[in-house]
Amino acid sequence: MQPPLRILHLEDSPNDAELIQARLAGDGVAFEAVTVATRAQYLGALEGGGFDIIFSDYSLPDFDGLSALKLAQEHCPNVPVIIVSGAIGEDLAAELLRDGARDYVLKDRLARLAPALQRVLREAEEHAKREEAERKLWIKDAAIASSINGIILADLDGRITYANKAALAMSGYTEAEVVGLDLVPLAQDRKRGEEAQTELRRVGCWVGEMAARKKDGGILHVNLSGNLVYGADNKPLCLMFSFQDITAHRKLERQLQQIEKLESIGKLAGGVAHDFNNILSVVLGYSQMALQKMTLDDPLRKKFEAVLRAGERGAALARQLLIFSCKQAVEPHVISLNAVVTDFDKMLRRLIGEDIKVTLALAPDAGCIRADAGQIEQVIMNLCVNARDAMPRGGELFIKTANVTLDEAYARVHPGVGLGPHVMLAVNDTGSGMSSDVVMHIFEPFFTTKEPGKGTGLGLSVVYGIVKQFGGSIAVYSELGHGTVFKVYFPCLDSTAQTSGLRKAVAVPEAHGETVLVVDDEADIRSLVQETLQDLGYTVLVGAGPQDALHLAETHTGPLHLLLTDVVMPEMSGKELAERVKAKHPQAKVLFMSGYTHNVMLDHGVDGKTPAFVEKPFMPAALATKVREVLGG
Repeated sequence: MQPPLRILHLEDSPNDAELIQARLAGDGVAFEAVTVATRAQYLGALEGGGFDIIFSDYSLPDFDGLSALKLAQEHCPNVPVIIVSGAIGEDLAAELLRDGARDYVLKDRLARLAPALQRVLREAEEHAKREEAERKLWIKDAAIASSINGIILADLDGRITYANKAALAMSGYTEAEVVGLDLVPLAQDRKRGEEAQTELRRVGCWVGEMAARKKDGGILHVNLSGNLVYGADNKPLCLMFSFQDITAHRKLERQLQQIEKLESIGKLAGGVAHDFNNILSVVLGYSQMALQKMTLDDPLRKKFEAVLRAGERGAALARQLLIFSCKQAVEPHVISLNAVVTDFDKMLRRLIGEDIKVTLALAPDAGCIRADAGQIEQVIMNLCVNARDAMPRGGELFIKTANVTLDEAYARVHPGVGLGPHVMLAVNDTGSGMSSDVVMHIFEPFFTTKEPGKGTGLGLSVVYGIVKQFGGSIAVYSELGHGTVFKVYFPCLDSTAQTSGLRKAVAVPEAHGETVLVVDDEADIRSLVQETLQDLGYTVLVGAGPQDALHLAETHTGPLHLLLTDVVMPEMSGKELAERVKAKHPQAKVLFMSGYTHNVMLDHGVDGKTPAFVEKPFMPAALATKVREVLGG
């Protein structure tokens, strides 16, 4: 049952008001009326609200029907007004209708009032429905326009008819530029774009990833959802595409994949370096020993010197492999990055060449870092050589240091970086620059853009390995024709940290009558070490493996001063062998040797950073020095 109409009746004549309301009741209209006679009463009722319709006389003591109409429109704009009055001229009636009155009824023709009321209420309801539909449509349009997702509408031929703000911002186009463009040529892979549209028209939807070309030529990677929009007759009206920018996400994925690739190849590099180091120990050791016994005019001297130089280059390559694997055993110290750059400057300028201007911009307050100065020099050298090769006709090279703070916003787009204060080393050149495709691969081992025979492709991989080894991170920015800048970030130590001094060279004294047990599963290594130590006056026992060494330790009746053992061996680890030998000879010192990476040795119970360790490959003099150091004296 419909509730009664609430009528606000503005009428200064009580008799007329009673007559009008009686006529409505007689015509079967259910209503509740509030009758007012003055402007103040009328205004108070309007402010109270809650009325379905307003009846207003035209001629009133203190104002007229036109004023009453305007007050109603101001306070209750959606409530229709019917003028119920005595004789008014046609001109005045037309003016009232133009100004918003829904109808007028003369008091001597009240039979028209009920039909007029029903018509006006019906029109008001229809008007309200149209307004609600328009409001909902406006909300939809506003939601599409302000959506953070890009939204594009296109006709059935694939030509763009609309793009919201987000789509324009992502693509770089203006609305005038994008409307009318064909969608397919905007796809980076035109064939994939055509296939997507064909599938969309066939089944009504398409979901997937798509790469599109922006106005500036850059690539926009998006998650795309396409739909056919149908009309009331169930016929397709247009194509609608909604998409999200995942370019940064794809970049992060590529960076993470590159990190994983580098780590896996690093493990392989560490294993290769171990075998290589064993071979080089023999090559370097015997070459040096042979040269020591030759006269200066020996006809074979130049050949052995060439062998020694080749072995040293091989050892440098093995060190690069270990650095790349991020696991070379090193002894980091507190160092000043400024001091390393300054000390290396003269050598660097000779290396770079006179046609390249080198400019240093070192922050006076640059903090200290914990690293190995020699390896930091290698980072600087590799970055600068890379820059030199990008400037074959000369140019400028800038080396800069600064204190920076890496925050969470930076970390979100640079995975693997640490937060907080860092010291930055930047190397910037004015060279040829690199494409984005090349930048994606530059830290991969053996990747190079140089001609065959002009580079190993390990330089930047080594840089990456060194930086990671000391807890840092590296970023590269480059554009073709606009040069390249590498930014390396190392965790900054507090200002109270003291930098380390230079080590003094130590002379190699001979034996003091000690006995050394040498254990290695490589026969050539055993022979080299035995000959080196015997030449210095040591008594040397040689074990081909752990079991052989244990037998020698058990049967040796004299004192055993030193166990010199490989770390990783088939029968047992050097650590386990040392424990069992010391059970028989508790006074014996232990010196470990290995060509494996630091982490592998840790897995076998030995810290490659301990003083009682010698790294393969080694020169005989270096081995003798370490033996004397461990034995003391």
